[in-house]
Amino acid sequence: MWGIRKSAVIRSAKPARRLSIPQAALGRRHFLIGSALAQLPIAAAKPGGDAASLWTLAFQYTPVVSGDAAAQEWRVTVPVSARLDTSLPTSGHGPPVVIFTAGFLTPSSAYGVYLDALLAAGFLVVSYDTSFETLGALVDDNDSCHLLQDVRRSLQERLGRAAAGPCFLAGHSRGAKVAVLAAAASALGEPEGLPPLAGLCLLDPANGAYEEQDPARYPSALDTLQNQPQLACVPMLVVGAGRGGDCVPRAKNFLGFFEACRGPCTMVTLQDAGHLQFLDAGSNSLQLLCATGRGVRNEDVARAGANLTVAFVGSVRALICSEHPTPVEGCQTSSGATSGSCGSTYLQALASSPLRYTLRVKELRGAA
Repeated sequence: MWGIRKSAVIRSAKPARRLSIPQAALGRRHFLIGSALAQLPIAAAKPGGDAASLWTLAFQYTPVVSGDAAAQEWRVTVPVSARLDTSLPTSGHGPPVVIFTAGFLTPSSAYGVYLDALLAAGFLVVSYDTSFETLGALVDDNDSCHLLQDVRRSLQERLGRAAAGPCFLAGHSRGAKVAVLAAAASALGEPEGLPPLAGLCLLDPANGAYEEQDPARYPSALDTLQNQPQLACVPMLVVGAGRGGDCVPRAKNFLGFFEACRGPCTMVTLQDAGHLQFLDAGSNSLQLLCATGRGVRNEDVARAGANLTVAFVGSVRALICSEHPTPVEGCQTSSGATSGSCGSTYLQALASSPLRYTLRVKELRGAA
């Protein structure tokens, strides 16, 4: 069983060199795993030999319409992408699966830094798009949760139970909230054939907007974390933007997710980052909607978030695959020092980042 031992805080001492994500594997050709996935169409190769395998998913939902328009059920097609670099070494446990959910009205292509970093680490990376969603016909959180579950289920049908390793849900902004809601639904009972979720990675999560929302269609992820005891067994990483208050209400921001977490949880605050600086540098039109940190480059925030995501998935997977789990310690309160694997894992991921940050860890112990 997992148990909370205590919390600790560590702050970055000073800026260092620019963060660097391994690039060695990014130019290799990527293939889907499993015989069923191998039959799916392969998209045209990009420069450098990078290819993605795609399929589509039929989805039905009732949009949130504006004005007095009557809501009707829509039937849409959702594109799903799954990538794996088969040239990288693998273990008998199979590669971890990371399903990434984009933020509000944001394409998955805006998170290329994250997807490529996970790919280079040897993980099976899954993303999908809701390009059919508009301001006049929004997808509520309940339907967004159902869609994420459908994506996961369709992936597993193609992979087979033994084809891949533990499954992680990751997302940014509203996508992070949707990941929490989907994890809670899964915790109540996994559909047959689906392995349990291994962890949640929340990139500047938002529990809602400044405008009022119907709680029946937009349930609170904070209440879900507090009131769903099954989630206490799911490790969680929260990466927050210290300057994200103009786009995410303080009562609904990343700190609330960390405080509501009842299980193993780590929070890294990028103190000068804005909410949309987590997107790729090429997403400038979107990033103008929210504040940015003075002197903080968008690509540095995105790379820091990507490295932290890779570190989280890798460390949780290592613990799961260990036959003799050892205690996972947190961080010392002194600046720049750690004791144990948990704190040092994330500090190493930020070792060459120019960003200021703080790190809070709810220390854990694993059962022998």
